[in-house]
Amino acid sequence: MIVEKKKEKLIEIIRRIDPQVRDVSTRGDVTYFDTGLDKMLPITMFGGGIMRVADIISLCVLGNYKIILIDEMENGVHHKGIQSLMEAIMNLSSSSGIQVFMTAHSIDVLKCLTNTLDDENFRAFRPITACFVLARDKNERVRSYKYDYEQFSHAIRHGIEIR
Repeated sequence: MIVEKKKEKLIEIIRRIDPQVRDVSTRGDVTYFDTGLDKMLPITMFGGGIMRVADIISLCVLGNYKIILIDEMENGVHHKGIQSLMEAIMNLSSSSGIQVFMTAHSIDVLKCLTNTLDDENFRAFRPITACFVLARDKNERVRSYKYDYEQFSHAIRHGIEIR
């Protein structure tokens, strides 16, 4: 993203998750963040969550992809950063024409999704957002059950298990 002169987008999104980050740079294969200390810190010092966020954002911004699969998007991401990441992914998918499929095992992710879609800025995503649940039927076959926005929003608000 630095070479393509799109680092501001990365910084903007990373800053929502970690407000200390002021700038980003690379040296060789290592990415560094400026947090206001005397020296820049390697991204590895920020934990797997920030590295994961940077990877996802880079794929959305730089990749020429039409579909992105994100397995367990909450892994490594601080629970306070999930909403910001969700919003960033939705904005990037809209501006880049990317269809995003995410898996999650966390009720917090589903709550963040509902909260994001309740925001006036993201209401247009409601008709194109769905939650799919895999569960065994009475014959022990795995089935897929689709919940549209109204259905999964209702389930989340009323504590109905859909994960």
